[in-house]
Amino acid sequence: MFINILTELFIKNLTGKINLIVAIALSFLTLSVNGQISNKTLLSDNIQAQADTITLTLEEAEALLIQHNLLLIAQKLNIEQSRAVIIQSRLWDNPVLYVETNPYNQYSHKFFNYSNPNVYNESNFANGLGQKAYNSSDFIWSIDQVFKTAGKRSNLVKLNSINANIAEDVYYDLMRSLKFTLRSDYYTLLQYQQGIALLQGELNSLNGLINSVSIQVSNGSMALKEQLRLQALAFDVENNIRDFIYQSTTAESEFKTIIGLKVNIKVIAIKDTSKLQPVTLPPLDTLAVLTMDNRYDLKVGNLQIVAAKTNLSLQRSLAYPDLDFRANYTRYSNFIPNYYGLGLTVQLPTWNRNQGNIKVARYNITAQQVNYENQVKGALNDLSASYTQFIKYQNVYVNFNKNFTENYDSFLKNVTKNYERHTIGLLEFIDFFESYRDTKIASFNLEQDFLEAKEQLNYSVGKDVVK
Repeated sequence: MFINILTELFIKNLTGKINLIVAIALSFLTLSVNGQISNKTLLSDNIQAQADTITLTLEEAEALLIQHNLLLIAQKLNIEQSRAVIIQSRLWDNPVLYVETNPYNQYSHKFFNYSNPNVYNESNFANGLGQKAYNSSDFIWSIDQVFKTAGKRSNLVKLNSINANIAEDVYYDLMRSLKFTLRSDYYTLLQYQQGIALLQGELNSLNGLINSVSIQVSNGSMALKEQLRLQALAFDVENNIRDFIYQSTTAESEFKTIIGLKVNIKVIAIKDTSKLQPVTLPPLDTLAVLTMDNRYDLKVGNLQIVAAKTNLSLQRSLAYPDLDFRANYTRYSNFIPNYYGLGLTVQLPTWNRNQGNIKVARYNITAQQVNYENQVKGALNDLSASYTQFIKYQNVYVNFNKNFTENYDSFLKNVTKNYERHTIGLLEFIDFFESYRDTKIASFNLEQDFLEAKEQLNYSVGKDVVK
């Protein structure tokens, strides 16, 4: 059945192909009969890029992600900032010291004179100034300490602690997203590298065949048009290689950015066949429970509800006035020369009782609850879609006959030899050659779809439930 499907996918209209053959062949009439399409120019830039080449397993790439990804490093710093805010919110308000003096005594005509505090100018008092005129300068000090009431400080500490937990969960959710992107890029890179290797092998085989045919053309045992058609086919393969290199460069660029590699480094992905083994999935209900427990974005949404409720408590406590205690001393400015006093300052909550902020906090709780419900629905719907998609791709991959492509490899060699011996014609050879290429690339795509379906399911659950 699978062979029939491939046949329907890859059989092409021979008439259209012959027209294409003629058009391409005409463009090659200026080539030398003994010429051969070289792939050196095609791959020169790529070879230069391979001056610094590294081979990475997926596990090694993930280790580099954790160590060198700049977004994760920045989010770690955000966590430390959030923890520092907790430290700050635990601190008491500093006391306020106030000091005052008169620099010049207009009665004694002295500057900053603090001696003889009990001596005063009798003449001024006798002249009816109404009070004793002391010779020394006056001196005043006071200390104020604010005490927060109604649990303002504890509510603020609790709110900042929740925000720190949110920052940590954001870090792990960011890591989940980056790992998914990393794995997707890795499998895409692997697919293109396999495709490039396949096409390069085809190109080398064609170039060897063209050399053999050119000799027969020189001997007059084969028509020139067959050599030109093979050269056109080689040119088509070369163009496919160009396309694959371009597309793999895009995936590789994002991949290197994620793990912090330099631009001039070429990455070689490794195929891990153990990841292509079929797995047995738990029931969807079990995965739904795991999703609620392991999705850090859902944890963030839940913590935002808790933070909104804590903020409401904080706003309510801000409606209560703080207590400002004061201790002060004056030397000559009060009814006794050395005056010590205690005072208390309290704002009277008459007009402003923080009503607006309390109302805002209430609405914020409702908004966060609605957002969380939407997050949960979205997460469970994503899980259901990923679950269905994984079963579909796994069934297709399991039913795919892997020995079929291996037999195809050996059969291509026999077809090539038969063509050289004139057992089969040019059109039959080209048709099989292109079908072989399309079939192999389709098998690579099938492997990638299966691997990405696994990663999509893991991403939806928030945990590696399939390996």
